[in-house]
Amino acid sequence: MNLFKKAKPDSLVEMFEKTIEYFENGKGKLSREEYTEAKVFLPDEVDEICSKEFETANNEKKCCFSVSNDDSYTAARKLAEKYKENRVLVLNFANPVNIGGGVEFGARAQEEDLCRKSSLFLSISGKDAENYYTYNRSLETFLGSDAIIISPNVEIIKDENGNMLENSVNVAVMTCAAPYIRDGLEGLTQQEYEEMFYSRIVKMLKIAYYLNYRVFVLGAWGCGAFYNDASLVSDLFYKAFGELEQNGINFRHIEFAILSRSKEQYNYKEFARNFENCSTDEKENRIKGCLIGGAVGDALGYAIEFYSENRIFAKYGESGITEYELDSYSNKALVSDDTQMSMFTANGVIVCDTIQAEQGITKKPREIVADSYLDWMFTQEHGYSEREKKESRVSWLLDVPEMFSQRAPGLTCMSALEDLKSKGKTENYLAYKRNNSKGCGGVMRVAPLGCRFDENIKKLDEEGAQLAAITHSNPLGYMPGAVLVHIIQRAVFDRKNDTLKDIVIDAINTVCGVFENDENTAVLKELINLAIELSENSDTDLNNIHRLGDGWVGDEALAMAIYCALRYHNDFSKGIIAAVNHKGDSDSTGAVTGNILGAWLGFDSIDDKWKKNLELFDVILELADDLSNGCSDGIDEKWKKKYIDMQR
Repeated sequence: MNLFKKAKPDSLVEMFEKTIEYFENGKGKLSREEYTEAKVFLPDEVDEICSKEFETANNEKKCCFSVSNDDSYTAARKLAEKYKENRVLVLNFANPVNIGGGVEFGARAQEEDLCRKSSLFLSISGKDAENYYTYNRSLETFLGSDAIIISPNVEIIKDENGNMLENSVNVAVMTCAAPYIRDGLEGLTQQEYEEMFYSRIVKMLKIAYYLNYRVFVLGAWGCGAFYNDASLVSDLFYKAFGELEQNGINFRHIEFAILSRSKEQYNYKEFARNFENCSTDEKENRIKGCLIGGAVGDALGYAIEFYSENRIFAKYGESGITEYELDSYSNKALVSDDTQMSMFTANGVIVCDTIQAEQGITKKPREIVADSYLDWMFTQEHGYSEREKKESRVSWLLDVPEMFSQRAPGLTCMSALEDLKSKGKTENYLAYKRNNSKGCGGVMRVAPLGCRFDENIKKLDEEGAQLAAITHSNPLGYMPGAVLVHIIQRAVFDRKNDTLKDIVIDAINTVCGVFENDENTAVLKELINLAIELSENSDTDLNNIHRLGDGWVGDEALAMAIYCALRYHNDFSKGIIAAVNHKGDSDSTGAVTGNILGAWLGFDSIDDKWKKNLELFDVILELADDLSNGCSDGIDEKWKKKYIDMQR
């Protein structure tokens, strides 16, 4: 199977020429006069405007700041959809003397990218913008000036991969140059340079505010080819917004679009430090916590999965199992099929994103994850030495010998995957009824999907249900997958000021809305609400868990995990211990509880004793790292081998 048939993309010069041709041929939404409109503010006029008394906005909501690993237009398109009543303003990291920088020669900086994907070049190259370049050229300096161009009518027609958008988006663009310091500060002291840069930032923001732009896409301005340091520029922006807020100047939404292609993601992290509550490091910590936490709960519970409660407490004491039961051969805490399948879920999600990055082809995770599950099934039916017999694969995990260990694979999963193998994939697994199973084999493996950011959380929730429905066709088998994915997504990426309880309530309400026509939502919601209620009482864990079920089916396993996670939302160890010490499906309830608490508390909050001797620990961490960092920074040889060649 070849998932990576290479398309032949236009060269960057061709892309630009086709964009200009598109507008010259009158295919855009606006007239040529509108596209070429530009307003130049030379430094004297900028100073005059900035000295005025501004109408303050003390009655407005506090500005929302966000940081995304996106290009400027991708961020702008998202904000335009969110704030339909506001024209989004985008900062163009301008070359002060060359119109469009090197776009006509295929240069790759931010300004060139904007010109290739929109009508911007028509504005900044038109007669209205001429004074901006004439003035800057007269200065004979690389440090630029405070001069600004406002292009009020810029139509974005291409997406991040250079493909034509189905629906174009209109924005405004501010063109302003940061100091170019690659060849030094031209005699300025460091303090003078910083004061100049800070003043330019403040003036730029004031002009935007004066012109009634309240939604503004900024970025690592001048931190690429212009050689300004992202740490300093981030701090200067932070200081500027603080000063403006004190004076009653308040924007509605500021997004720093920092498309970071380096492995270190230095620019992104420096702006996230000041403007994003959840930095890249925190997100990575939570994603690692989710995957490792699930494996920890699984391994703790796997040792007693089929034990009665009498046997558990007779063997381990009144507290039940509280430490790993190590395998006598490997000296490891063994994981079950729950963790194995979760790993194949993660692998499939990453391959899906790699196809998007490599080919520009958008695929739904279910398309690739279904194949990934067939790879897992192969490991349960064959030995490691037979892996070359598999004609096609989407998983480098087949090169990990430990993955070929049989860990009591669920009969429903195996039979459903045999059916998938013989009949092929389908577009909609919710509609295709393979069986009527509501077993927990669907929910216990889908958490990695929640570690993949998606601004449309309802769409992500439904995809979580689709992944579970690949093997479990009863709504109470697949809807819990949607709820879990929602909880993980919010815990990792979008906490706001909510508690874990708030997120759980949001998850069940949202999923019930997604499946509003399914009568089973009432059953699921009632059970989840009971779990929330029980988590706040003073009864014993065992009595409360008995009221929720045994965990062999999806809705019960999820409810039991939610109960344990809410009851012990500040203590990972107590949460998973409570989750496994019962007569039901201990490894699955432990795994889902570990997923939730790991995402909520983070990897660093998991006690070291759980990380030691955990089977496949390094491989799971490797998957978590790949899921965290993605391939937005480019596809290197190591990534290509794993997610294109499918080999370790």
